[in-house]
Amino acid sequence: MQDKIFALSTAVGKSAVAILRMSGEGTKAALKEIFQPFPDKPNYLKYGNLTIDGLTDTAMLVYFDAPKSYTGEEMAEIHLHGSMPLVRLVSEKLFSLGFRTANNGEFTKRAYVNGKTNLSKAEGLADLVNAESLAALRAAGILARGGLGDIADGLQNDLTDCLARLEAALDYPEEDLEGAEMPLVEEILTSAQEKIDGLLRTARQGKTAKFGARVAIVGDVNVGKSSLLNAIVGYDRAIVSSVKGTTRDTIEESIDFKGIKFTFIDTAGQRETEDEIEMIGVRRAKAAMEDADIILFVSDDDSSEPDWIKRSPVPTIFVKSKGDKDPTRQKADIVVSGKTGENVQRLLEMIFDALGGRQVMTAPVLLTNQRHEECLTSAQECIKEAKSMIRDGVTADLIAATIRQAWQYVGQITGNTDMQTVVDAIFSKFCLGK
Repeated sequence: MQDKIFALSTAVGKSAVAILRMSGEGTKAALKEIFQPFPDKPNYLKYGNLTIDGLTDTAMLVYFDAPKSYTGEEMAEIHLHGSMPLVRLVSEKLFSLGFRTANNGEFTKRAYVNGKTNLSKAEGLADLVNAESLAALRAAGILARGGLGDIADGLQNDLTDCLARLEAALDYPEEDLEGAEMPLVEEILTSAQEKIDGLLRTARQGKTAKFGARVAIVGDVNVGKSSLLNAIVGYDRAIVSSVKGTTRDTIEESIDFKGIKFTFIDTAGQRETEDEIEMIGVRRAKAAMEDADIILFVSDDDSSEPDWIKRSPVPTIFVKSKGDKDPTRQKADIVVSGKTGENVQRLLEMIFDALGGRQVMTAPVLLTNQRHEECLTSAQECIKEAKSMIRDGVTADLIAATIRQAWQYVGQITGNTDMQTVVDAIFSKFCLGK
């Protein structure tokens, strides 16, 4: 990837400053034609003049030498005034100097190709840019800094150790290594399996961190669901009236609670109706329940929960509403008042706890990416199979083949799937003087 690329790295539109980023061989030489005085050393912003087709404006420029740059190539950034006509003028000049517009993610792709980052770090960077909550930002930052990648590397090292031991036993049968190595291989595999199990158990919290939680507010008609939504979000988001069936469609609103995004879905009351529009609302309410991470079943009578809520596999909090009229509680988990806001904060705390919010905000690593989860699940299955093969007395070559598959699946997390590293490890760890 030696061709020169550029892109506007700041938002499109009028602003105080716009930043154009460039990468590729010949970047410095091209920019010397339009910026003076050119910086005399890398990594420092230089104030100067940007001259294009007779127009001169002040700007700042910084360049980065290969390979000590984000992409591993020659790179530069021009910080110019945020006039879009000026940005277009500079862009047209860059085209004439041999640059082309970068594709989506191409700077980071070049960084990966040039060994400056790995796949999981790159995915973490994308998550970092798109984070909508503190929890998402924290999880993305850990991923971008290599938290999961470091664990994947460690797992691959463990599996490489297993392969090295098995290959040595196969290559030197006269040493009678197979009987001695199998128990050690099984022990290493068990440790790797436990590490993977621990990671997979964080997937639910990882989803909550990245995407937030969907909380469906359901119940019979006219029990205070919309009043509760309004009390939670702090303004009259939903229409509230004494007329049964006022809410006919789902209404969504999000808040940030202790760093986690909660999206509340107010739904139509569950009742038999001949009204076609209300029937659609009831169906949508059921769909919202199925898609929810947690359900708030709201009732102004907490004597019992209906069968349709008991059958739901989604975790449910039984909320008695209209606590300003009757504060007593029988079977409900909490009594609230949408009118006064009583216990609404406590309800949010209950949702936070039910979702494992403290783990979401404090865990050292969370699985936030379905691709990573699938890679680890596949690796786990291979490890289980390899352990079963050891117990059944299967030959070392077949066990090694299964472990190689696990190694490949783990390596897909970071992009390290080059089996040459296994070969190198075997020769570096086992020198038998042969």
